[in-house]
Amino acid sequence: MKLFKQLSLLFISTALVACSLKTADSMTSKNMISKNRVLQNTAFSQIQKKWQLESIDGTPISAEISSTLAIDPQRQATGRLACNNFFGRLELKDNTLKIDQMGSTRMLCAGVMNEIEMIVSSVLNNRSEINFTNNRLSLTGQKHTLIYRADR
Repeated sequence: MKLFKQLSLLFISTALVACSLKTADSMTSKNMISKNRVLQNTAFSQIQKKWQLESIDGTPISAEISSTLAIDPQRQATGRLACNNFFGRLELKDNTLKIDQMGSTRMLCAGVMNEIEMIVSSVLNNRSEINFTNNRLSLTGQKHTLIYRADR
């Protein structure tokens, strides 16, 4: 009987400790999710404007070529790739950006305009790492890095 009481006490105390650990883990997880949402909202407020493409992989874009990205409060992204307009829904996740369900006009582009169009479309359509410095937005994709400056 004494052994039964000791085992019962051991079981109950183990269960109580396990429950308290689970609650602590749950609270930590909720805090991390909340902190991630705050960071995502902060990042969103910083990019919620119109951007002008400045360079691709460190090479400046000619002033004659207009490639833009505009992000509105409803997380809609619109702009110009190089010769075609585009639109889609912005996704921010873990310091990355992606334009989901991206659609665009289908005008024929040639030469450098076509190259820029393909690169910009690829970076925006796939998950790209996002960084901000000195009024610049940097999107680093699998193969290319786009640098945008805030449009005045």
